Amino acid sequence: MAGKRKTPEFRDSRELMLDAAQRLFAQEGFAATSLRDVTKGAGVNLAAVNYYFGSKAALIRAVIQRILIQLNLERRLNLVSLTAPEQTPSVEELLSAYLSPLFDLLTVGSPPMESPSSKETALEHEQILVRLYARIVTDPGDEVRTVVAQESAVVDADYLQSFGRALPQLPSEELAWRFRCITGVVLASFSSKMLPTHTESMETYVKEWMIAYLAAALRAPP
Repeated sequence: MAGKRKTPEFRDSRELMLDAAQRLFAQEGFAATSLRDVTKGAGVNLAAVNYYFGSKAALIRAVIQRILIQLNLERRLNLVSLTAPEQTPSVEELLSAYLSPLFDLLTVGSPPMESPSSKETALEHEQILVRLYARIVTDPGDEVRTVVAQESAVVDADYLQSFGRALPQLPSEELAWRFRCITGVVLASFSSKMLPTHTESMETYVKEWMIAYLAAALRAPP
């Protein structure tokens, strides 16, 4: 039997639900957001979630993958371009490769989401992405942790290995802890609205400053 054809209506309804879920998960959290909240925000009926996703767990997975798949693909491509045979990238090069896709996501992202109930400006959309990514990487729930591990564990392990070669003086446990702190420092800067004006020069300056700051932290004696 032939598979179900994805019509424009299918794609539009599915994207509306993903947009609404993304916004609500960012604002309220994964556990506090109900499927009814999502369908109300998307302007669709409750049966639509089951039809397109099957369950809340599957919707959560789709929202997280919407963020992490492209992010991790870009991180992996950046790392591959740095790690030619007999080449050891510097700490700064590794930080730039790892963080540039995240900066692009949090300062550019996709076009502002639209739904029948809400329209975000570019700045509001950015803040939603910052909150959503923060929830993705810190949520203690098993459903979220499982998806994050499946999507990010391999690329993070590859970066950790590369940082280990660049910082051979650090014990592995100390390096792993410092590596986990990288994302927290970046998210804290966005959460505190460290970027008062959204110009390319300002964003470039902040990224360069952040890389220098984190490189110093990584190189500090254990």
